[in-house]
Amino acid sequence: MKELGRDGALEDLGDAFMVIPPGHPRRAAIGATFAATLMMRGHADEARRSAARALSLARVLGDRRSEADALITLGTLAQSRDGGQGLELLDQGVALAREHGFVTVELRGLVNRGGALQHLGRVEEAAANAVEGLRRCAESGLARTQSGPFLYAMAVSRLTEGRLEEVEPFLDRITGDSVVQSRALTVVMEVAFHRWDVDRLRAAMAEFRRLLPESSSSPTEYLPFHVNSMRLALHEGRPQEALGLARDLLDRATAYLWRLPEDLYAFTLPHIAEVAVVVAEDARRREEVGDILTSAREARDRLRTQRDHPGRGLAAEHLGGLVAEDHEEALASCAAALELAAAQGRTLHRAEILLAAVRAALRAGDRRRAAAHLADADATAARCGLTFVGRQAALLRVRHGLVDGAVRALESGARPARAASVPPAGLTRREAQVLAEVAKGGTNREIGLALSISAKTVSVHVTNLMAKLGVSNRNAAAVRARELGVG
Repeated sequence: MKELGRDGALEDLGDAFMVIPPGHPRRAAIGATFAATLMMRGHADEARRSAARALSLARVLGDRRSEADALITLGTLAQSRDGGQGLELLDQGVALAREHGFVTVELRGLVNRGGALQHLGRVEEAAANAVEGLRRCAESGLARTQSGPFLYAMAVSRLTEGRLEEVEPFLDRITGDSVVQSRALTVVMEVAFHRWDVDRLRAAMAEFRRLLPESSSSPTEYLPFHVNSMRLALHEGRPQEALGLARDLLDRATAYLWRLPEDLYAFTLPHIAEVAVVVAEDARRREEVGDILTSAREARDRLRTQRDHPGRGLAAEHLGGLVAEDHEEALASCAAALELAAAQGRTLHRAEILLAAVRAALRAGDRRRAAAHLADADATAARCGLTFVGRQAALLRVRHGLVDGAVRALESGARPARAASVPPAGLTRREAQVLAEVAKGGTNREIGLALSISAKTVSVHVTNLMAKLGVSNRNAAAVRARELGVG
């Protein structure tokens, strides 16, 4: 039940404590599992106390497996307060488990260590940690059942770095329980959102709900789902729905943010603030978002007390750039956030901060700075295939009269040259790659081998690209590919 992220684990473990008498050799194992479950359910303080008790008991009983397990939980919890101490405890737990041959505990420690590195902004180290985890899975003969979290971590690292084209090959290899698969779907959601592939985003969200029913799952597991629902509503022109979702998310964020070791809720806050800021661009609706902006400023102030923590410091500055009432403060926050995101290798996050920086510059009346940020956003969007960022940059440019040469050419009826990095006909980069292989006459299996994806995934891409091209068979798609210069 714990591994599935479902309700019932704590109750079962409570029953186990009632059944097993004091001093029983398995009591430390129950305590260590209880602490890990409390942490997963968002009860950090209680988890910390339980893990400390389990650690002491495990050492008394000589239960090295539970000792390693408790150290890993304590290290995961500690990294939000002291990243160095947290990593040290995680390393101790991993080393102890490896020394005594407790492979599943060792792998749990490596998974949590990778998460800690990711949240500390050490993206390259997180990716290297995932590679080590995959190696240990292979060495232990557990690649089929235990590699999912490490493949997910590799996909997250690539996504964070803005390398969207490299994400899917890792996701295609993920097997395992519903939690691992649902977490993989959250990455699919992010990729689809940033490519503005709304159909794929909705399909991933529907599959997520099927795999992980919300009524019996941890609120933290559902956080990416709700964030994407909110942002989709906002940018599809449903502001009232977006505001309702933003308020619900804000309540959850302020309830859980200070109880969890991760920065999931910290990074949610700028998205919530974004809804209020975008809605407030309509002067008639500014009063509707006052409560959200006030709460966001309070959260920013609390996050700034933890600015030494890389992830929370970045979230605080991004949030400040959106909601600061003083224009100069907003500009300074955006500049700091951009610098932190670049230093931490968070290319995707930096692209989103650029949009906040444009808005901050426009509020301050600094059109030259706004134009510079727009140019940066355009370049990043083109390089990384971030259709959403490119669309938002174009909307801001037109809305505020920052019209560049390409837009003027469109207004005059001229056809601007297509950037080489942008696929034609509304295709995603992956769809363009698949189309090029289709034009060569490849089967789904052959295309999958060429692109390192599954034949099933190729089939989905072929269906989508044919719909976008308005053709009904592969031969017609090949003809269109040649017409479009693909391949």
